[in-house]
Amino acid sequence: MQKTVDVLIVGRGGGSMEDLWAFNEEIVARAIFESKIPVISGVGHETDFTIADFVADVRASTPSAAAEMVVQTRREFDKHVKNLQDALGEQMRYRILVLSRRVHELSARRGFRRPLDLLRQQRQRADELTSRVAMGLRARLEQLRKRFTAAHLQIIRFDFRMKIAALRLRLDKRSVELGTRAEWLLQKKRDRLERLALQLQERGPLKALERGYAIATDAAGNVLRSTEQVEIGDSVSIQLQRGKLISDVREKSN
Repeated sequence: MQKTVDVLIVGRGGGSMEDLWAFNEEIVARAIFESKIPVISGVGHETDFTIADFVADVRASTPSAAAEMVVQTRREFDKHVKNLQDALGEQMRYRILVLSRRVHELSARRGFRRPLDLLRQQRQRADELTSRVAMGLRARLEQLRKRFTAAHLQIIRFDFRMKIAALRLRLDKRSVELGTRAEWLLQKKRDRLERLALQLQERGPLKALERGYAIATDAAGNVLRSTEQVEIGDSVSIQLQRGKLISDVREKSN
């Protein structure tokens, strides 16, 4: 029955450059790079570097350090998983806070008061998206934790401590992928909100004032659209791009 391994250690004690030259050979570098099993390179001393160090998944300063990497305790691994989960959660909370502040800033501008409902809808969609992303991340982390727990039971039964190191390497890679995906989704939604903000600004009432138009309102602040809304002698307010005029109605015509 063929047995597989969870992690490979490529290592050798210290020596001269000639002694370590085998780890610079192309055939060795290609074999390490194309390996489907995670590879840890631990060649020579801390000051020694070979091509194998740069194509391996992880470089250890010495062979002893490489061995220590794959025999981490359960408590240390759980702590690492907890730190990753906390870091991802903190990053998501920070991104959501920044996005919410941006939406609030845009909604507070004068040009956005009339289309505020549309902006609220977009903000709600952004909140829903970030919630789904956060839930997805939590579910994925929980799934990884369950897989680790199942693997750990097997480790306890057969005393395969090296499986912990392999799972840790895979979790690190997957965590980076999930963080990159979440960042891309948040950036995409933020860009859409900014484009919407620019469109609303271009169509807002302030742009009409910049083109020479004016907004007339009666004494109660109602926008005037017809001469039937006022009587002779009424006072009206005319808003310009810069400043406001107050006048009395002396004559009406249709």
